[in-house]
Amino acid sequence: MNSNVKADEIAGAPICAGMTEAGVQALSLHLEARKHQPGDILYREGSQENTDLLIILEGQIEASSEHTHGVSEMLKIRLGTGDVAGIMGFVGGK
Repeated sequence: MNSNVKADEIAGAPICAGMTEAGVQALSLHLEARKHQPGDILYREGSQENTDLLIILEGQIEASSEHTHGVSEMLKIRLGTGDVAGIMGFVGGK
C-alpha cells in the first residue's frame, strides 16, 4: 500500500538537516510511503533502473552483495530509521 509522506515523518532524517520547514514540506510532496516485507529486494547492484530515493521511516534494510554464482551473500551495510538509500541513482537517474 502506498500513501503520502508527511513532512514531520522526514524532518529528523539527516537528508533534511539544514532544510527550512518549507523545504521539508516541499520534499514530502514528492515522496510516497511504501511498505516492504522482510526479504524484499529493493535494488539490484549495478541496475540502471534504480532511481528511487529511499528515506527509511521505520525498520531497517540491509545492503548485501551476491557472490559470483549467487550462492552466498556478504553484508555491506545495515540502514535504519532516518537513513537514506539510493541517492546515487536518484541524483544520476533518468
